[in-house]
Amino acid sequence: MSKVKNNEYDAADIIDIISKNLNKKGRIKGKTKKETKALIAMCVHHKKNKNGKVKATTERVNGRKFIHCTMCNKTINGQLASDEEVAEIMKRPLAMIEQMKFMAASMGADKETMRFVTTLSSLNARAPKVYRDMRKIVEKKSHLKNKKTNRNQNASFGGWRNNA
Repeated sequence: MSKVKNNEYDAADIIDIISKNLNKKGRIKGKTKKETKALIAMCVHHKKNKNGKVKATTERVNGRKFIHCTMCNKTINGQLASDEEVAEIMKRPLAMIEQMKFMAASMGADKETMRFVTTLSSLNARAPKVYRDMRKIVEKKSHLKNKKTNRNQNASFGGWRNNA
């Protein structure tokens, strides 16, 4: 484990850590219950296989609507959310974080708690933009993949152009 400052890990490190803490059935298992909970919270739904390649540990549920991770047993929505849906989803956590900041200031919390709450607030405020940027990249990659698949399907009919 190579730690980076402030206990933050590189994405490859997280995948390595999780891959090393799988039981024989492929589920996340730490040395203690506390470690198992922390590893499940860190799960990025990918692991390294025997050859060192990063592979997804998910399977589709209900057609293409949901994705289920076999390591942490979490189910994720497989549909991309629109900007309006993201704004609606983020309202409740942002309201709770604002309340946490108020409570921390009013009770005279220590520096570490204040730093945590304000960092949490700034990260959550940036979440919709980060999601939007990531969604654009995923949509672009998906479009390119579909375009490539369609090109390969047309090529299988015997020529570079299908006149039919």
